[in-house]
Amino acid sequence: MQLGLYMFDLKNHSATILDSGDKQFVTTNLPTIGKVVAASFLPAHSAAAKNATLNLQSYKTSQNEILSLLEKVTGDKWKVKHSTSREIEEQGMEEQKAGNPMAFLALIRAVIFDPDYKYDEKDKSKDVSTAGWVEDDEPLDKMLAKLLKEAESSDFKAPFI
Repeated sequence: MQLGLYMFDLKNHSATILDSGDKQFVTTNLPTIGKVVAASFLPAHSAAAKNATLNLQSYKTSQNEILSLLEKVTGDKWKVKHSTSREIEEQGMEEQKAGNPMAFLALIRAVIFDPDYKYDEKDKSKDVSTAGWVEDDEPLDKMLAKLLKEAESSDFKAPFI
């Protein structure tokens, strides 16, 4: 979640909600990614992990759910701007043409939040679920509270989720 894909500015308590904000998506955090990668080398999982797509899922949520949790945790009403996944895609394409190496983030956002993109319908026959490989993550509201606390730190490098 710490990569800034979901358009929440933790320091300024602001968000950009795309389309309806209700599109469900799955996400995880960096510590869980590390734990699953390490677990994939263990004898119990290495055969299943070999040449496979590993599905990591800490949370299934939406932008509106995250906004609601952030407002609850901070006790503040956040500033919200609205946009569409199509506008973000167009912005990403323009940034890409201009040579911006970070343009891919806008394009990923456009796919994540596009109401017509159906990730759940992709062929997952070769995917491997990592459920049960590592301990469960903490609840989303507690993880967001930790990120908010880190964002208050002057040396916090990624104040966006």
